[in-house]
Amino acid sequence: MPEENKGTTTTMSDTNTTEASSNSKVFDKHKPEASITELNNKAKLSWKARFLVFVAFPISIGILGLYFGYLETQKHPDRKLDLDSDFVIPFLLALSFVIVLGFRTNGFTTTEVEPLVKWPKVVRKKKIVRKTKDGKEIEVDKAEEKVEDKDTGAKKDD
Repeated sequence: MPEENKGTTTTMSDTNTTEASSNSKVFDKHKPEASITELNNKAKLSWKARFLVFVAFPISIGILGLYFGYLETQKHPDRKLDLDSDFVIPFLLALSFVIVLGFRTNGFTTTEVEPLVKWPKVVRKKKIVRKTKDGKEIEVDKAEEKVEDKDTGAKKDD
């Protein structure tokens, strides 16, 4: 049943829409921010790309190190080809490089890296040096007193 107030009619559906709009304002603060949803919607690495980055790249670097070790044995016949120093060390270095780079770029989703440590901003304090007409430096507290003395002396017009 519509109610009448000073020539306007209000129905039950009108009150529901005003309540719904007020409720949406209340719940708007609980919605996730755009930046959070934007981070979740970013394209992540596919399985092929992850395989290439975390397995194929370090193995290729290890094989390259093994090849250079072989070339070194050709130059110096007394040197033996060692799997540990020629393959494993370059492999582990490349793997650790990829892992650190992955952490720094937020899982390879951004091109900008954030600093490891966020240093506090330095607040610079200005040093106030006041000099007299003679060129002598006055301490700040004494300078304020002398300025006040000059102001009080200038105000005396009697």
